Amino acid sequence: MPARPGIDAWRARGIAVALALSSLLFIALVHHLPVSILAGASYDDAWFWQRAESIAAGRWFGAFDHMTLIKGSGYPLFLAASHVLGLPATTMQAVLYALACLLLGGAVYRMSGRPLLAMLLVLALQGHPAALGWNRVIRDNIGGAQILIALACLLYFLYAPRAGKRGWRWALLAGFAFAWLWSTREDGIWVLPGVALLLLAHAAAAWRERAGRRRLGVGLGLMVLAFAAWLSLVAGANLVQYGVFTTVDTRATSYRDALSTLQRVRVGPPVAQVPVPERVREAVYVASPAFARLRPYLEDPAQRGGDACRLPPHACSDYSGGWFLWALRAAAASIGEYRSAPAADAYFRQVADEVDAACDDGRLACTSRLAASIPPVDQAQWSTLPARVAKAITLLTWQGVGGGQPPSDTAASGVRAMWRFVGSPPVRDPADALGVQVVGWFHDTRPGWLAVRCAGEDGRVEVTRQPSPDIALHFGDPAARMNRFNVVLPALEGCAFEATTGGASVPLMALAAAPRAANLGSGTLNIDTVFEGIPRAAREDAWPRAARHVVWRVHEYVLPWLAIAGLLAFLWATLSAVRSRRVVPLYLLAAVAWCLVAARVGLLALVDMSAFAAIRVDYLQPAFPLAVLAAIASLASLGGDGPAQQQRNPPRPP
Repeated sequence: MPARPGIDAWRARGIAVALALSSLLFIALVHHLPVSILAGASYDDAWFWQRAESIAAGRWFGAFDHMTLIKGSGYPLFLAASHVLGLPATTMQAVLYALACLLLGGAVYRMSGRPLLAMLLVLALQGHPAALGWNRVIRDNIGGAQILIALACLLYFLYAPRAGKRGWRWALLAGFAFAWLWSTREDGIWVLPGVALLLLAHAAAAWRERAGRRRLGVGLGLMVLAFAAWLSLVAGANLVQYGVFTTVDTRATSYRDALSTLQRVRVGPPVAQVPVPERVREAVYVASPAFARLRPYLEDPAQRGGDACRLPPHACSDYSGGWFLWALRAAAASIGEYRSAPAADAYFRQVADEVDAACDDGRLACTSRLAASIPPVDQAQWSTLPARVAKAITLLTWQGVGGGQPPSDTAASGVRAMWRFVGSPPVRDPADALGVQVVGWFHDTRPGWLAVRCAGEDGRVEVTRQPSPDIALHFGDPAARMNRFNVVLPALEGCAFEATTGGASVPLMALAAAPRAANLGSGTLNIDTVFEGIPRAAREDAWPRAARHVVWRVHEYVLPWLAIAGLLAFLWATLSAVRSRRVVPLYLLAAVAWCLVAARVGLLALVDMSAFAAIRVDYLQPAFPLAVLAAIASLASLGGDGPAQQQRNPPRPP
């Protein structure tokens, strides 16, 4: 029989090779998956790109207006780092997630001493289909990696004594990781229950030993210090740049007070998912001179269509919960109150004070103050909460997840700049929507028209005639009534206009600085505009989506059974823990993961019920890997203590 050390060495090499291959395959697949370039999504994708571009240029978030600080700095900083490093954003996201999985696997190995369990966990996390669905440039793409990194760093600190270490560096890293998560989304409060459960369990165990209490206290202090340092650094940058010490001004006290105060006013029954209905606004206009200044903007019918009603259909004549907070800011900007951050802060403080005063003296009927992020909710809405939770659970088990992807904003002015900034990823858009759009007209005294010849294209590119009564009138030529054109070409380089009657050609590059005119044969070619969009060469290959489709279909069958088995195992492990009055580390990890999943689902269900459609795959991104972790840790906890618990090293003396 071979020696045990030899077997362990070969097993370690095999695990390392398996994890390296899994990570590389995952990164390669994500790198080749298509991304929608939504350069017109000013509150989402385009906002992140524009802030990241400004950061990379050394201008922090750029000039101040009502859009500047609407969201946190976490994802723009990540995009800027990707750009500076010269890596596509999707590739950087894949690298971050792969490393997060490896880091968590290492933490589970430290606490359990089970290398095969750690390997299985990493493979399951990296193979999850949710990690293959990052088809937009949004902050949700890094949510799963952030919570895994933060949790892994915290576990490394808590179980550092098993490696004979204090773990101070891991405590600092955990603080930074949680701060990065907190500064990426404004709903970071969902992580608190799970983190509190983990820390309380370790505090209870450490309370019996003075050294353990001291180490845990110092570590928690370091975490808080790192957390506060990160947020203070971001808030300090905003103070220097804009004159306000905050990470996100939607969290600013005056703005949140104004929003919550408006939501507490009652005129008739509440309207589901419409936090401040029109009849409420009309009453507040009378009571608050400051708010009345917003009436021309808020009551303009043009502001209440389109995006203002795109979430709940019944709110199409009003502002839904997901849109009113943006409309309120835009309205304040329309009267000049966003000329600076302090001015906006002072204005919203005035609105809040005036409405509160009207509530206090009875001019307005008001309820108690509500959370700014939760509009009024009636009993009928509360009755839908179980169905919303069920929908979230269905998505977590990868049932009913669609494979759709929005088209890129190929006609948006900044689409090419955004595409290049995020690393020129593949796109899914049809060929006729990609390339260079050329608009102009052609007039020739001889019969004929024009065509375009491009390198790599078979033959000429046909140019379709469009009505041109102005050209016919200008030249006094009735035959020129169809002499305008709007043609999309593969690229600027390698394409040239030529007349069908023969003669020299004109390269498109020579006309790129439109408007520009040139002689073409015996005629005149005039270019009005040249719009350079995403090149056709960026179109996706077929194999990445085919591979993703296979992964998705496999998990449609696997994940429901894994979730059921994990929940049953957790219930059994709970009964065992109650009977033995002892909690094994893997059971505690499973409890923390289930708690985090429940907190995320519960928060999204509340938002979905009260404000806007929040039960979505992108918002659930952090919960997907946590659900897998919870299920696997629950099953593994049935095995009791691992080798690390049975043969643990004593902690280093403080």
